[in-house]
Amino acid sequence: MNKCWGTVLDDGLELDFYGTVKNDNLIVVGLNLTYFFSLTKDPVVERLLSHAMELPPDLLPQREIVPLKVEIAGRRITVDSPRPGVSTTLAYHENFESGRAVSSRNHLTVVGEGVTTITLRYPYLKEGAAVSAAGALLLVLLLWRKRGDDAWKTEEKTEPEQTDRPGSAS
Repeated sequence: MNKCWGTVLDDGLELDFYGTVKNDNLIVVGLNLTYFFSLTKDPVVERLLSHAMELPPDLLPQREIVPLKVEIAGRRITVDSPRPGVSTTLAYHENFESGRAVSSRNHLTVVGEGVTTITLRYPYLKEGAAVSAAGALLLVLLLWRKRGDDAWKTEEKTEPEQTDRPGSAS
């Protein structure tokens, strides 16, 4: 760690568990402290986590529910938002295309004010369909050929005629 804010001794080794890595925006909180705090509400761990996030423990982010009109038809998603920068709670995909600004925040789609039409584009759809069709055709040909190779197994084998052996009673 670049800046270490906390260590623990384990088997004679001093282990860093709390601090920054590479820059001040990457904070490592080890030892599962967030889970521990959620169970115990330990005030010491609360202060450590508040220091890491630079937030007082009782401050929650401002959130507001914004009503959106969302219509899905085929490969198109139309979102009507009354305000800019609204999270739609739709999972963001790299194959989204739109004439308006569409972005991702926490893997969710964020749209601007007004009507935004998102089209799902599949860049290799035709190529993928052609390869799949060729693979299916090849499979059919291989199975047909195998059936021809195994035809001798299904033919009835004729028993050789029995001849009377000397000394056998008829």
